[in-house]
Amino acid sequence: MLPVSSGVAIATAVYRRLADSPVSLSKRHTNTTQDQLPPWSLLIVLIDWIIFLPLLIITFYTFQRVFPVLAMVEDENDSAYDRVSLDDDETASFADDAAFHNGPKKVPDAPGAPAGHASASRAPAVHTPAGRTLPITSSIRATTRLVRSNGGFGAFFRGFACYFAYTLLTSIILVIFMLVLPTSLAFLALLPASLALVQLDTAWLHIVMTPRSPIRFWSRAPAFRRTLEATARPVALLWLVTQIARFTPSLVAWAINANDNNWKDVVVVLASLAVVVLLVIPAHVVLVRVQASLLPEADDTIIPFDRSFGGAVVPAVLGGKGYVSMTEAWNTFSAAAWRRLVQLYVKVFLVGIAAILIMAAVIIPEYMLLHAQSTRKQ
Repeated sequence: MLPVSSGVAIATAVYRRLADSPVSLSKRHTNTTQDQLPPWSLLIVLIDWIIFLPLLIITFYTFQRVFPVLAMVEDENDSAYDRVSLDDDETASFADDAAFHNGPKKVPDAPGAPAGHASASRAPAVHTPAGRTLPITSSIRATTRLVRSNGGFGAFFRGFACYFAYTLLTSIILVIFMLVLPTSLAFLALLPASLALVQLDTAWLHIVMTPRSPIRFWSRAPAFRRTLEATARPVALLWLVTQIARFTPSLVAWAINANDNNWKDVVVVLASLAVVVLLVIPAHVVLVRVQASLLPEADDTIIPFDRSFGGAVVPAVLGGKGYVSMTEAWNTFSAAAWRRLVQLYVKVFLVGIAAILIMAAVIIPEYMLLHAQSTRKQ
């Protein structure tokens, strides 16, 4: 919710400045005089929202939320790929998309592999000029094509209703707990809220990593007791490191107590970034992989996914837990996958910056045009 709300807040702030700001079009020269926007200004704002709202959701939801979790669960050792070169032109890309647009095809298990090992749709892989196959999520373009091939343009919004419901319910629970807890302990409220909604959070992951389904998202929530049993510790760990990341800037700034504010700011930023990369992202990876191990056997996936996690998961019918432990979730996430995930985060961050610049390139000229067309009103 934070990335989406941040983008919306940026756009809202810009339009608010258009309507009422000391340096905006409605600047008050006196207590009774202000500039009046032209009648068609509301139409401009409406058109902008129609265009930019999908862009904001795709950028800050699909790219920054969905793509990373696909990278966290992708099996980089899966051999069931259709090779697609990144050197192909865009015409070839659309042709490849059309070739498997009508739905995923189940990839048979490799001979001798555990049942359900190669659970994936037939998806394009990325390969280098030398012919070395790379995971799909190593390329934003390949990941975008994969998502689009499993539902068209609407696939970019898959799971958004569940994500919105999860965020809304989390906010409601947070408000309730914050009314009971003292202000100094308000940060504790997120943990019980996250534990109470583990079903919905897990259902969201299952929705975005599987093909389109007519089943409503609330019907895809796994059993609460089993989900809580599997994810309680990963959720608690993620909450803990998130709080560490939250308090790191103020603690570091207090600890160094430097006179040079510029130098202090650099240290604070680097320390905060280190905590996110070394603590928050690994904890998130562990939680996502544990949640992915709860995926029902009947559900196929759009991304190559090893249900057995290298043989670590023993089905419940055979006396096992039926899901991966925290240690196994991390140990089966290779160093190469870790590097790929960090690189993906950098890429989607740059995509977010590009999206903001594109919106600014449109909004700023509109601002100037509306300012030029505004009239003085007494």
